[in-house]
Amino acid sequence: MMKKLFLIPLFCVYLIAGCVNYNNTCKQGDSTVIGHSEVLFDLRPELLRSREAPIGNLVADSLFYAANNQAGAEADFAIVPASVFKTNAVCGTRDFIERGDITKGDLAALFGSESIPLVTIETTAGELKKILESSVSALGDPLAEPEAINFLQVSSQLSFTVDCKQQAHLVAADGSEYAGMRIDNSLVLIGQKGHEITLENWNTSTPIYIVTTKALANSSEGAYSLATAATIVANLEDDLATVAENYITDISPITEEKLAGGRIRLLDNCYNIK
Repeated sequence: MMKKLFLIPLFCVYLIAGCVNYNNTCKQGDSTVIGHSEVLFDLRPELLRSREAPIGNLVADSLFYAANNQAGAEADFAIVPASVFKTNAVCGTRDFIERGDITKGDLAALFGSESIPLVTIETTAGELKKILESSVSALGDPLAEPEAINFLQVSSQLSFTVDCKQQAHLVAADGSEYAGMRIDNSLVLIGQKGHEITLENWNTSTPIYIVTTKALANSSEGAYSLATAATIVANLEDDLATVAENYITDISPITEEKLAGGRIRLLDNCYNIK
């Protein structure tokens, strides 16, 4: 049995706590309105780093949208490391972006003051499996930290189910890898012509193009060794904040339907946080 994808916050607890930490009367940078959302965005790291989240879907989709509107940067889908999302801002710790208008200041607080460059990389279906298995490797482990620090948010072209009773992808200190089996045979990529590509009909050497952050593309940690497993084929013209801003403006108002949930389906055994 699967739990519902998006958790409904306990408003009497979490929102009150958020109000204590975050000063809603504080001016959060540029107040220029860039769009409107009918969705409450939960920014808490323990959620963003352990399951699919509306804000993760929005930002991942914005990367895919930007890449496929730039010649030479086209991608099959997008991945976004959950660590890019910030909660500490000049107005305090922000756990939510409320329904309503979204401003340039909201995005500045969400991504921080430093520019986050984006790239399109070429890798293989085999490496993609490792990347995603690594993303979910810490889920469901009672001895692990309460969130999976490697967790990735993905764009709507990709979907998979995670069974945390299966072998997690591990990299030993000596560099030896133990292949993960948590998303075995459940990975689906919607091809550019609308057909479904699954692990069963993929060759592990099939080229895959992914748009992501340049920092992740250059990573050399564990199964995230994209610096050696992937090649950067294009640099996007705009950084993460600009890409997200343009996308929000173009699709506004943001609704749950536009965020297309159901990308990362976790079985009950994957939930560290109740």
